[in-house]
Amino acid sequence: MGCCRLTNAITIAALLGCGPAHVTDAYAIDAAVIEAAKKEGEVVWYSTQIINQLVRPVAAAFEKKYPGIKVRYTRANATEVAVKILNESRAGRVQSDLFDGTTTVGPLTSLSGTQLGYRFTRSGETILAVWDYTANTTMNVPVSTATAKVCDWMGNCHAGSVVNGVLNLSLGNAPIYVVGVGL
Repeated sequence: MGCCRLTNAITIAALLGCGPAHVTDAYAIDAAVIEAAKKEGEVVWYSTQIINQLVRPVAAAFEKKYPGIKVRYTRANATEVAVKILNESRAGRVQSDLFDGTTTVGPLTSLSGTQLGYRFTRSGETILAVWDYTANTTMNVPVSTATAKVCDWMGNCHAGSVVNGVLNLSLGNAPIYVVGVGL
């Protein structure tokens, strides 16, 4: 499956593996997503969580709810997970379908096609990390300020231009970070 469009669906599916009935009704997984995962046979999860306390129980519940889909997980700290994902993305060989982080706020739901992204906090500010691992695409981010701080993966920052409350970003295979803006 490789991280792309299925990330949000698989994230929800993993959490729903042990969730209450009213939650599963609200976030039903598209049958086509489940069938695609069954064909591949596994979901790959990069986690910062404690294996025995969270990862194994969630993986077991997911595998019970979705027979034929094995959860393969790897644990590392948040920095190691981020570096692993970025390196895989740059190489065009993203392996994970799902990732989490100790300071991750959550996945972005307004992505399209092969765009990837997540939110995290640093020093009390929300930061968006967005990229597209296969193509050069654009993304419109709604903002409430006249400018937004946009940084490349090397830490080079500039003031992004906001027009009518929208910041237009050009995405490629290297991540772009937008500071102080949330989706």
